[in-house]
Amino acid sequence: QLSEDLKSKKISDVDAVFLLMNTMVGAGVLQQAMVFEYCGIISATILFVIIGYFTYLGAKTLSRLADASGCTEYSEIAYRAFGMWGALTVDIAIVLFNFTTVITYIIYMGSLMNDIINSYLPDANQWYVSDSFLSVLLTIFVALPICLVRTFGRLTVVSYLSVFLMVLVAVILCIDGSINGESKATGDIQWFSWTGSLMALSSLVYSLGFSPAVLFTYNVLDNQHKKSMSKIVLGAVAGGTTLCFGVGISGYLMFGTSTNSNILVNLSGTAARICDLAMVVHFALFLPGDFFILRASVYNLMTEYTSGGRFAAEAIETTTASIATSTAPALLQDGETAQEEAAVSASNAAEEGEQDSAPLIVHNRP
Repeated sequence: QLSEDLKSKKISDVDAVFLLMNTMVGAGVLQQAMVFEYCGIISATILFVIIGYFTYLGAKTLSRLADASGCTEYSEIAYRAFGMWGALTVDIAIVLFNFTTVITYIIYMGSLMNDIINSYLPDANQWYVSDSFLSVLLTIFVALPICLVRTFGRLTVVSYLSVFLMVLVAVILCIDGSINGESKATGDIQWFSWTGSLMALSSLVYSLGFSPAVLFTYNVLDNQHKKSMSKIVLGAVAGGTTLCFGVGISGYLMFGTSTNSNILVNLSGTAARICDLAMVVHFALFLPGDFFILRASVYNLMTEYTSGGRFAAEAIETTTASIATSTAPALLQDGETAQEEAAVSASNAAEEGEQDSAPLIVHNRP
């Protein structure tokens, strides 16, 4: 039933680009100005090119594996390569990664909504405007209904709106930063730093990654040709990398060393509130994609590795076949030895029979 749900909604190539971009461009884009502050402009640019290229290469390889093997899930590919334990490891890794991502975005939603309310009601310190309550409220009434969508392809409209909101935040950031950024900027512009590059590497890798969504997007493509998927992956990587790079370098040039780890903190007034609200909605629209992938792996862990599950049954069949293959030569050799022994015994018995049946010669003596 799950595999049928995965394939029931077909999407175009453009829809697929936005689906991948939505899983790629999340909260990490807000940290890219700090990446430039740590790395410097030259080294950050080099890192963007290298990581963007390897992200494209990895995603394209995954799609080609799916096309060549006919596998529709990551665990299937892992099973083909490493057996049941490989598939189990992949599903556990996806669950841990996506679960922490979903929790992080839920916390972000509550925190940003709390900032918006406090900016208009600074004395509001009741429980119903706390970060925790707002996180739960937004999750239940905004994110959860979208998370209940059964097919990944139906998230295309959500992805368009989510990416649009991120572009809107980037535009507002550039406009407000160009007007007010110079008065807040401090320090000289840094161009290159090895140590800073190492410190910011993990943030950049996380921000440009979307590997868990590649196969789910491939499954719902109307045109599943490998060349088509390569263009889709290239478009998603180019679009997401350009957006992250643009926000990062513009934010750093406008705010300098006073750049915050969350670039929205550098904004103030109405621009800050609009961006906060846009990010709250973006996070709510970003969550369903990661939740869908998380749900599929949880489903596998609950059903496919237990007795009667697909991977468990295939593992038993493979083990049985392996045992049969490894023991067959020994059994054959034992059978041949038994046949030889039986033949020798039969030959000996025949000789004894011939001796017993030989005529008795009596010599008559006078």
